[in-house]
Amino acid sequence: PARGQVSDLLLGDLLFHSPTTLGPRAQALGLSCQSCHPNGATHTTFSVKALGGGPGSVDVSTGFFRAAADDGIVNPINIPSLRGARFTGPYGHDGRTASLAEMCQTVVTSEFDGAPLPPRSLAALVRYIQDLDFLPNQYLDARSALTPGASPAAQRG
Repeated sequence: PARGQVSDLLLGDLLFHSPTTLGPRAQALGLSCQSCHPNGATHTTFSVKALGGGPGSVDVSTGFFRAAADDGIVNPINIPSLRGARFTGPYGHDGRTASLAEMCQTVVTSEFDGAPLPPRSLAALVRYIQDLDFLPNQYLDARSALTPGASPAAQRG
């Protein structure tokens, strides 16, 4: 990779793992993107009592991180995996966000009350997330087609 791409990937890695990327409450708790998405995966045991739901789910539409985010409804969502995100747009549980950059900026500012990321930082964070690949799957071949060993349910889709 070109020198700028490597430094963007390293900056994105730093931002993903740093509580300073998110707002003041997350910083005080030492939470970063990595807290909910370890190595880009789903953190199935993550739990903050004030965020409702059981382990592996959070309700970020409460006033816990940002008072104006409180919708008055208890509606926790499962923490999504970020692996393969470059292939999985549109983004968000309702699919209303077309751009991964827009989704990242929204999570930082609207869900965690963080300051908007400057353009280079946002681009670096997106670059890092885009680099998180799917885990190897023994039932997929090099072209991502199912192999004969895949279960009948996987064969049906």
